[in-house]
Amino acid sequence: MTSETQAPLAPAQLHRQAIQARKGGDLQGAERLLRQALSQRPGHMDSLRTLADLLVQTGRPAQAMPAYEALLGARPDDADLLHNRGVALMALGRPAEAVRSLDAAIAINPQYASAFYNRGVALQAMKRPVLAANSYARAVELRPGDAGSLNNLGALLMALGRPADALARFDRVLKLRPRDVGALGNRANALSELGRPEEALESAARALELQPDNLAALANLGNALRQLGRFQEALQAFDRALKLKPDYPEGHNNRGNVLWELGRQDQALATYEQALKLRPDYPEALSNRGNALREMGRVDEALASLERAIQLAPRYADAWENKAVTLAELGRVDEASEAIGAVIALAPWKVRPHQVLTELKRITADDPSFKALQEIAKAPEKLNLRERISLGYALGKAYADLGDHASAFTWYADGAARQRARLSYDEAAGLKALDAVKKGFGRALIKRKAGKGDPSPVPVFVFGMPRSGSTLVEQILSRHPKVFAAGETPLLAEVLDAEVKALGKPVMAPEEFAPMPVEDLARLGAGYVDRLRRLAPDAERVVNKTPINFAVAGLIHLMLPNARLIHARRDPADTCVSCFTRLFVNDLPYTYDLGELGRYYRAYEGLMEHWRKALPAGVMIDVQYEDVVGDLEGQARRIVEHCGLDWDPACLDFHKAERQVRTASTLQVRQPLFKSSVGRWKAYEPHLGPLLEALGRK
Repeated sequence: MTSETQAPLAPAQLHRQAIQARKGGDLQGAERLLRQALSQRPGHMDSLRTLADLLVQTGRPAQAMPAYEALLGARPDDADLLHNRGVALMALGRPAEAVRSLDAAIAINPQYASAFYNRGVALQAMKRPVLAANSYARAVELRPGDAGSLNNLGALLMALGRPADALARFDRVLKLRPRDVGALGNRANALSELGRPEEALESAARALELQPDNLAALANLGNALRQLGRFQEALQAFDRALKLKPDYPEGHNNRGNVLWELGRQDQALATYEQALKLRPDYPEALSNRGNALREMGRVDEALASLERAIQLAPRYADAWENKAVTLAELGRVDEASEAIGAVIALAPWKVRPHQVLTELKRITADDPSFKALQEIAKAPEKLNLRERISLGYALGKAYADLGDHASAFTWYADGAARQRARLSYDEAAGLKALDAVKKGFGRALIKRKAGKGDPSPVPVFVFGMPRSGSTLVEQILSRHPKVFAAGETPLLAEVLDAEVKALGKPVMAPEEFAPMPVEDLARLGAGYVDRLRRLAPDAERVVNKTPINFAVAGLIHLMLPNARLIHARRDPADTCVSCFTRLFVNDLPYTYDLGELGRYYRAYEGLMEHWRKALPAGVMIDVQYEDVVGDLEGQARRIVEHCGLDWDPACLDFHKAERQVRTASTLQVRQPLFKSSVGRWKAYEPHLGPLLEALGRK
């Protein structure tokens, strides 16, 4: 018999050939054979079933759906058909229907591991993380070697704030698949969350060894470097990622975070804007953009950005927290508390929201936040390093409010020790730097160059140690109708940084500006005044309240001889205790060890004594916090007169100012003065040995 007269293959034979073709990767040939079988017998169930699966495999789930419905009409209790239809529905973007189909498959076969896995995928798409995690966990129980379920479960546990549990899953994946780049990256994220950045760095580096151009691995590397404070290296990692993929929104967002850490807010904002240009509905970038705008004093824009982030991702706890901080700085305490309540509802295991809440009010023994913190403290091993630090300061504040100062100090000290351990601080170099400023700006040099800078009377500088009353002085001035309070503005630093770059130097210490010709010092002063004018065109005085400006008082005077300087002072022990019991946003590494704090204070005090002798009379006044508490009007009149302004009674209502206050004193300065803050250190005296010794007190 010739080939022309051979009988056609039966549908069952065509189906078997199609199966072999599909296994061999010939998907087109397999589909041709299946359609040939169905043309002979449209009701051939095996061919119809394989064709439906093949259509999903080749990205045509919509074409597969009629086949699944027909098959299930004949075999409604077929778990595999229900499972495969669920996968097709997921591919069509219909996760809720997919879950129903997968649930039906599981009801028929409760041991169906793949159905639990795909159910987890569908529930993730529906933003049901807890249910998705449970589904993945069941898949792992049924199939312990299922690396995909383990990896996805770990990622969800990360999202649910359980990095230690997530890490255990990623480690299991890597035992099964040591070269799994995704698992290595996820492991790096978990280690970062647990405050183990060195190990995170190793995991990210291993991923890059396997795939040098892997964007996620570069992001993990950059984030680990950022956590280690190696910001320039982190920046290089993100720049490398963006070179590979310029339209990588996550890369721009991460790069913005590093720039924010470096204090380069303008550049950070521009980088967040670039991320949002690429992905306008990017909640993380919107939230970070809000933070940058808040730092720059553009609070209305900040709130709008944060509101947009929350609108897009109502369960995004970080955006709610950033909104709460912004509202607190505006003195809108009730709204801030409401926003923090939303954070706690979304992430009850997180400590930071409770810490913020303790700062917004006075804690009582029956306060829900206090009870929550006590519960969290029973299992501190579940917290990452940052959360452990926040727990110390949150419970310290709570016990202080309750009058239990021994317990308060124990918790403050725990938080401070952990924070100090994660920061890099060379005490000898820091103290030497303050001493070098004294030598660079000697009395003779200042006298020789004084009076030749920019003559503007607009600038006012309020400075001193943190927590010394500088915000109170600024608030008093801010109520004057001719004054604009710029807060802790980076304008002076920007002028000096621009000069350093123009000179082609990587960095310059303050004393290196002293030998400059007076013409250059005047030019720097004019540049600063120009920036002030752009900030507040009509104000007669603009206040810069950056505490560390005490280190450049001599330089300020040479640049701006008519600028008024106000040094805020407070009892040394009260100042230091207030610093020690505060977790600062910008770290201030010397504040987390009592001995280092006391020695830094002594060095600061020595520099201020130098300025009193070196600066001309009338340029700088000392304002003692205790004197302001005892005689508000007398000291307020003195401050206003020093700035060359007529008295205005509104200055006494400093606590009614509605402006943004970006400082650890955010809430205190919105209340009338109380004497309870004077002598606060005495409640902690039995624990302050290293501090009092460093301060020279017995």
